[in-house]
Amino acid sequence: MDTASDREDIEFLRRQDKLALIEALRSLETHDHLALIYKTREEQFDAAIPFIATGLAHNEKCIYITDDNAAEDVIEAASTYGIDVQDALATGDLEIADPSETYLQGGYFDPDEMVEFLHEAVEKAKAAGYSALRATGEMTWQLGGDPGTDALLEYEARLNDFLDAHDCLAICQYNYERFSPEVLREVIRTHPDLVYGYTVAENFYYVPPDEYLDPDAEADLERWLTNIAERERMKRDLQNREDQLDILTTVLRHRLRNDTNLIQGLAEELEETLSGEERERAAKIVDVGNELIDLCEKAGTAEQIIQAQSSVTPTDLPRLVETHLDAFRSRYPDSTFRFETEVEDVCALCADQFGTALDELIENTVKLNRKETCEVEVTVTRREPGAVDLDIADNGQGISEMDVKTLTGEREIDPLYHGSRVDLWIAHWLVTRSRGELRFRENDPHGPIVTIRLPQAESAVDSV
Repeated sequence: MDTASDREDIEFLRRQDKLALIEALRSLETHDHLALIYKTREEQFDAAIPFIATGLAHNEKCIYITDDNAAEDVIEAASTYGIDVQDALATGDLEIADPSETYLQGGYFDPDEMVEFLHEAVEKAKAAGYSALRATGEMTWQLGGDPGTDALLEYEARLNDFLDAHDCLAICQYNYERFSPEVLREVIRTHPDLVYGYTVAENFYYVPPDEYLDPDAEADLERWLTNIAERERMKRDLQNREDQLDILTTVLRHRLRNDTNLIQGLAEELEETLSGEERERAAKIVDVGNELIDLCEKAGTAEQIIQAQSSVTPTDLPRLVETHLDAFRSRYPDSTFRFETEVEDVCALCADQFGTALDELIENTVKLNRKETCEVEVTVTRREPGAVDLDIADNGQGISEMDVKTLTGEREIDPLYHGSRVDLWIAHWLVTRSRGELRFRENDPHGPIVTIRLPQAESAVDSV
């Protein structure tokens, strides 16, 4: 039975998938040719509308060709996404057309005429100062039985050559429920990239236009064998790199730990024999050595998490939090740890080792806190449909701006701006594996709040 709670859970997960899809769509480049194969209108618009929005943001002329949906539906979806549709239409940045103005001019479909239409559209866009033409079309017009529609797949194959030679990129939209499996199979063969199930993927079933339009069994066989061999080489190369990194990190951690222990021992001897500033400097060496040894341990934990296969299971979040806070109360008796929840049976989807993320974040708040008494408060609440928030607040100064911006992706990592806390990356990776998200904000009246937003679950399994 489809309950309201089930629908909320699905909605939150869909939003998480949508965020990942938007990032992938933003990375598309001029000349790209994709097929969007969708089963629902939500899936369709969740890809097509961000595709258009990205083009508008990049000074590209955008064309949306309707058929499966009315123009009003597209306008409503685009407005909901945040596009100022009326302004985009008024300035000419966006055009919403129908098949009679594009694919079916004159009441029939001719691949040559459609390619010429796109050629003229690109030329007009470039002349008007746009960087490229970005087009997406709902392809269900092909099901109307108009003359020439049987040439659709020929057009799709030829479109690849056109896009390679012109400043244009396109997504062709295909309704999984309305097109036959035979047609969709050929659609896959004529598109270098695919959008399906909120994923943008390079298509290794793609057939180049010359081979598709002039089938050759020997060429097909060679391409299949080459793809099989290449995929196997990629798997082998990936495994080799993982093995090499494993050896490298193990050796580095071992050497760093041993050498740091040696340096610490010598520094402690100096600390006992020195006085004044020299004694303080020796003590500082010992402290830095402890930090390096801790970093080695964190790197080992991070390596295990990266290499481990992970599943997501419903988890009793209050029970999990209480268990981990009890351990912190024993470890830090001078600190205060409080827990609050609005209901006792809040369940969320959590990845294996999610408790490690919780430990790392709480440990981080304690270590960064410079107050006489560290106060940590953890709360679990339902914040939005299908989501559960786990807030970690304390009375300290919080995480550095650099660490926050690198974790949230606000700044790219480079040699000068990289963040420094492996524990935060461990927490970030585990939250991401839980299909959740990590947020940071300031508390009122003081202190920071770290929020883990997780997908809500109906019931929990025993996993603490």
